[in-house]
Amino acid sequence: MTPEILVAHSNGAVRDGVGGMLHRRGHAVEVAYNAPTAMAILAARRVDALLVTLHLPPKGYQGLLDAIADPPPTIVIGEQGRQQVPPWVGGDERVCGILVRPFSLQDLFEVVEAASQGPNPGA
Repeated sequence: MTPEILVAHSNGAVRDGVGGMLHRRGHAVEVAYNAPTAMAILAARRVDALLVTLHLPPKGYQGLLDAIADPPPTIVIGEQGRQQVPPWVGGDERVCGILVRPFSLQDLFEVVEAASQGPNPGA
């Protein structure tokens, strides 16, 4: 079965780039540019993993996860420097991975494939 991944990022270049790389890797990919769009996708179907930017409009990744009854395994994307990932994100039990841009394709594929196999892989 092909893993289904939702990429929720407000930056179109990042969203489409990450989504395109995962699609070429064989994943089924949906994309969302904000939390309401992501919530509509998640209401329609279950995904195997969610990649979400730290500051997804309008209330960040936390606002999105708080609004979902049973969130999928979630990977938070941050940016080095401008949008660093605060240490408390790693302590959020809903988060199973963190990627900080720029990241390698290998890092992307490893964290997504581990996440899509179930909640808290390696825990």
